[in-house]
Amino acid sequence: MKEISLKSKIIVFISTIVIILSIMFVTKEENNSFSTVQNIIAKVYNPALKGFSFAGDKFMDLFSTIFASEKLRNENEALKLENNELKKNIAIYENLISNAKFLEEEKNLIANTKYKLKPSYIIAKDPSSYFLSFTIDKGKKDGVKAGDIVVIGKEIGNKQYIESLVGTVDTVGNSYSKVSAVINEDKGISFKTARTGAGGVLDGRVENGFSGNLFDEAADVKVGDKLLTSGTGGIFPRDIYIGDITEIIVENENIEKIIVESKVDFTNLYRVLILDKDEGDYE
Repeated sequence: MKEISLKSKIIVFISTIVIILSIMFVTKEENNSFSTVQNIIAKVYNPALKGFSFAGDKFMDLFSTIFASEKLRNENEALKLENNELKKNIAIYENLISNAKFLEEEKNLIANTKYKLKPSYIIAKDPSSYFLSFTIDKGKKDGVKAGDIVVIGKEIGNKQYIESLVGTVDTVGNSYSKVSAVINEDKGISFKTARTGAGGVLDGRVENGFSGNLFDEAADVKVGDKLLTSGTGGIFPRDIYIGDITEIIVENENIEKIIVESKVDFTNLYRVLILDKDEGDYE
């Protein structure tokens, strides 16, 4: 009700001003006797008119500011949405770029390997930032069994693609399997170097890799040598790529220990290949 009353007052006030002004302009030339009345009226209403004009100007300024602010807010919100969309697209493109090589290596491996590899997606993982253990979408109905080897494709130079060791299947359900990554297992991995065939066992774990010993402490090995599984022990088939030697620890002129880095990115796995352990070659 207060709002309606205020509007009514404003309407009456404005109407009065209009009527007075009309009378003043109409009668100005016809009757000079009105000039005194006009002066009186002007004196009475002039302050009010000035106040009304000032209030109107301020109202228009406020009106413009409000709508200008709203426009700026809308533009700002639109820019935020556009920025978020761009960030999302950049993340997608970066993911596609990073996965392009992975998919190329997988494709080329499948085309050239002697194994019947089963592609599988990772559907769950442990809480750590590394894929120390994870679940894949293949199980008994797909022919997967405990002990099967989990690999990815990896180029080791000159367009040569090879199975790179990821882990082993631990438990198997009907439509899923749980995998333990090799960097999380304490079991030894028998190896040989691709360059000289020098052998040994990796029985320690370091960040994203392994530590181990050579059978011959004076063997010919050097940093950068590639290690492959030897096939002994019956766990891992022969010639699965393990990683590269990054450090050789020497004591009394003998090789005390070697450090090996896996070339599998255990922080960014989403798809792996299952190798039937019964297809592998063992010594």
